Amino acid sequence: MRMCLGFAVVMSMPLAGEEWDRAKAFQYMEGRQQEWADWKPAQKPGGPCISCHTGLAYLLARRATGEQQPRPLEKQLVEGVQTRLLEHEPLTMFKNAGVESILNLLALSVQRRDKDAPLSKADEIAMKRLWETQLREGEESGAWTWFVLELHPFESEHSVFYGAALAEKALAAYPNNQLAGVEALRGYLRKEAAKQPLHNRLAWIAFSPSAGKSAKAAVLRDLWRVQAGDGGWTSASLGPWAKREKAPPDTGSNGYATAWAAYAARQAGAKCEEPGMKRALRWLRSNQDAASGAWKSVSLNKVYPEGSMQRGFMTDAATGYAAAALLGCE
Repeated sequence: MRMCLGFAVVMSMPLAGEEWDRAKAFQYMEGRQQEWADWKPAQKPGGPCISCHTGLAYLLARRATGEQQPRPLEKQLVEGVQTRLLEHEPLTMFKNAGVESILNLLALSVQRRDKDAPLSKADEIAMKRLWETQLREGEESGAWTWFVLELHPFESEHSVFYGAALAEKALAAYPNNQLAGVEALRGYLRKEAAKQPLHNRLAWIAFSPSAGKSAKAAVLRDLWRVQAGDGGWTSASLGPWAKREKAPPDTGSNGYATAWAAYAARQAGAKCEEPGMKRALRWLRSNQDAASGAWKSVSLNKVYPEGSMQRGFMTDAATGYAAAALLGCE
């Protein structure tokens, strides 16, 4: 998604058996964040914008390390959001109020260590804008507008639901939320969940505190049912997706589908020692690219030119979620 929204010390470890190279994975993510910050379309007032594929996955992976202080590029993303909230009018990045309001609050929320801490001025503005832009009527009442650009999995026909799940994750970091708005959001998620591709139902059980035990168990049963024999997942298994004529072939388990599935399952409470998780983590450890440290993945929509920024987007997301999933079981 084109939202233009640690370790104290890490040792390089060999790519063998049950190990993975943490240092190389984060080195890859840091490098891509720097490329993103330097890429003209990502440059916005105050700093680079936040994307679902590159920025969000990076932020969540960094938080999975348990570091107390943000790294420089992590801090740059969050400070960019703060600057835009404090010094600019709404919609300085997109013509979509829902996307901007959700990802602004989410970027701030992942940095909060204590949800009972007082709100900063940027927090207050972000929260105010979130509630101002929540939809109050129609089938999507309780949710927010989102990009529908025929780009799976973050900006397609079902992505309003994905954005709503992100909103509930953001709100969970703050106390005393607006009760009516939160209940409307949760009602929307419960009502629409059954209509969603598995990818988005995973977002619901991973990001939404209101998803109950029975809902989580049902989605996880569906997830284990479509796990491949090698322990991974294909992109198609997390659908159904609308057909994209120019999409690369879905030839087997891939980095993004497997990393996202493992991360979401862990966030939803799947135990590290249960068979499905063990097989998924083994696939991730065995499929990290030795040269780059990344988990390679391709677009669900089109083949981007070699060397283009866009060609690496799904690899960025795969690497962030793979690292977060592996860290979650260490």
